[in-house]
Amino acid sequence: MNKDNLLFVIVGILIGFVSGYLLFEAMATRQPARLVAGQVPPGSVPPGAEAGAMGQGAPGDPSAGAGAGPAMAQIEELKNRVAQNPNDAEAVLQLAGMNFQIQNWPRAAELFEQYLKMQPGDPNAMTDLGTSYLQAGQVEKSVEVFRQVRQQNPGYWQSYFNEIIALVTLGRMDEAMEVMGQLQKVQPDNPDVQRLAAELERRRTGAS
Repeated sequence: MNKDNLLFVIVGILIGFVSGYLLFEAMATRQPARLVAGQVPPGSVPPGAEAGAMGQGAPGDPSAGAGAGPAMAQIEELKNRVAQNPNDAEAVLQLAGMNFQIQNWPRAAELFEQYLKMQPGDPNAMTDLGTSYLQAGQVEKSVEVFRQVRQQNPGYWQSYFNEIIALVTLGRMDEAMEVMGQLQKVQPDNPDVQRLAAELERRRTGAS
């Protein structure tokens, strides 16, 4: 995985869980979302494409047909590899990454869980798992995963950032501020962290 990229989908989280909270402004210049090895580029496969290819898509969903192109063929190939050998860690990780990219959050979480049983402790996969939980509405589970990542990898600052988003989603502002204090120590000069801190303080104090 590309360890330099961020592992969260801020706008989606905010729209789904934190109505009216303008945190996305703090992330206007964030790094681009990372791609797992073998992952299709954004826009190549429509959301829910894997489910459709499995015969579980909505009636008339074009993603359910064979005309979805090379990306769908790659997904089908990986699905077959995983079905034939559930212990093929590389295939599981690539398929997880594809589902992450097309925002098939439950399936992505399932696959990241499967991968982490074979490769425990991978901070990138764990953070992707936490993000999948968060986007799927399993916010408490996401907090647990993000917290575990930062405890095991104190320098992995993305996990602090994601945990703050999850805590804000739950309305646990005091905990979010505490984690922010730790994040500022890890990334004191990061402008994204500085903007996030300003937004948190503004929300905490009720300022407009």
